[in-house]
Formats: sequence, C-alpha cells, structure tokens
Amino acid sequence: MSGTVPKYHWDTNLFTAWLKDERRPPGEMDGLQKVLEANARNENMIMTSSITVAEIKAGVLSTADGRKKLDRVLLRPNLLVINVDLRIASLAGEIKSYYLSHPRTISLGDAVQCATAILHDADELHTFDDRGTRTSVGLIEISGNVAGQYNLTITKPFEKQAELNLQKPAEAKK
Repeated sequence: MSGTVPKYHWDTNLFTAWLKDERRPPGEMDGLQKVLEANARNENMIMTSSITVAEIKAGVLSTADGRKKLDRVLLRPNLLVINVDLRIASLAGEIKSYYLSHPRTISLGDAVQCATAILHDADELHTFDDRGTRTSVGLIEISGNVAGQYNLTITKPFEKQAELNLQKPAEAKK
C-alpha cells in the first residue's frame, strides 16, 4: 500500500446504512463517514460491485433526495463501480459452491462482493455483515480465509480512535 491510496471494497449494506442514516453501534457510522470523507479528499479508493447499485435501487431509494445522494457519490472519480464480468462470476460461483458443501452457506450477492474485492485487489472489504445465521455465514466471520483459500480482510469501517498517551513527559522520552 505504500505510495498508493488504500483500496476499499464496499458491500451494499454500507451504502444502505449511509443513505438511510441508520442508527448503528457506536463508531460504525463514524467510521463509514470518515472513509467517505477521505474518499472526497482523494485519500482512498472505494470500489463496489454493480450488484450494489441494483440492490439499492431495488429497495432502499424511495426518495428523489436519496437517488440524488447516491448518484452524486457514484460519480466521484475515485469511487469505482465494477461490472460483473466472466472472471467475477466464475470466482463468485466457486466461492458459493465452496460454502454449499459446509454447514452454513453464503449468499450469491456476498460471493459476488468477495470475488470482486479479491480480483480487484482490495486492501479490505468493508461491511456491516458480522452476524451469520444458523444457515449462513456473516462476511466478517470469513475474514482472512474466504472459501478456504483467499486472504481477504473483511471488516467494519470503524473510525480509528486517537490513542491517549498517559505517560509523564520524562517517561515518554525514555
């Protein structure tokens, strides 16, 4: 990552939370907002799958203001919407197939998000999907080991809190 900006792949639920101004656990919406603000300053690259746009427009955007807000952010030069091509579809199919042979599966949409992040070298996949169900995995649960072979970091976009140095000035110099 040295010399380049970090590349984050965003899952649909981040855009949904932002557009709906969801109430989330402490730090989550702050982290999301900080990543978006850094993106506006060209300090990172946000990628997402074209599936994200379809999922959002199919359900979340009920107001003209919401559609305008989404369209404005999608027009940023450092926010890349990646179309599902044959490579992504093939890898998503492999990921989905891998989890079909396990006690808990993964949705096809989540498999597409993971495949897109992997093939486009995302530094991290950001999501709020941390809780699986009895039958499906939460994305954060598979961080570092997607489909048993892909080292993809999957995390929430938490705002990093400043550390408080409680040492006395003389101790800090040692």
